[in-house]
Amino acid sequence: MFRCKLFLVLLFITNGLSKPMENPPNRCCFPKRSSAKLVATADMLSSDGTLITTFIEHEEVRDLENGLLATRGPTNTSIVGLHDHFHRIFDFKNRLFYSISADGKSCLKHHLPDSPKNCIEESENYVNTSIYNYNGKEVLADTWTKYNYGLLSYRTVSRDSCLLLESKYIPSNSELSGTLITYNYAEDIDRSIFEIPSECLS
Repeated sequence: MFRCKLFLVLLFITNGLSKPMENPPNRCCFPKRSSAKLVATADMLSSDGTLITTFIEHEEVRDLENGLLATRGPTNTSIVGLHDHFHRIFDFKNRLFYSISADGKSCLKHHLPDSPKNCIEESENYVNTSIYNYNGKEVLADTWTKYNYGLLSYRTVSRDSCLLLESKYIPSNSELSGTLITYNYAEDIDRSIFEIPSECLS
């Protein structure tokens, strides 16, 4: 499994036309207001050693100027029999998290301990710069990495507008790795995704 993980890391780092830089780029902050589609893929080894890949697609809307982030889906999935709908709203100003039912008539409310980190952190190390194919266009992208609590993670962001293009996660003690790919970024947002059922407000 170590060889498999090492191969994944090397493949990720060398994907595209990579080029080293004498000085790392500036750490950037992600757009506070956007909507996008995200595809989460998971790779795992079965008991017979076969590599199995699954994916789930969902939407994400960010309005961090007002302290809001929401996800909803799945809009598409490869997992047979998965019909569980999710709609999650993060209210960072009030430190509350809502998980809303498929019919929108009930929800669970939880306390949020922390606000999101919306920038490339000082703890992340620069890996490389590459040409990344995003929505059929070639963009200059920077990749950053960090290791924390047994999890090796990579984030690739566009140089011009700091769009988070791809994230990869490789646990050190698991047969599982995951990738999150973002596409269809837009500045316009549908605020209906932030609507909270009255049952949650009581």
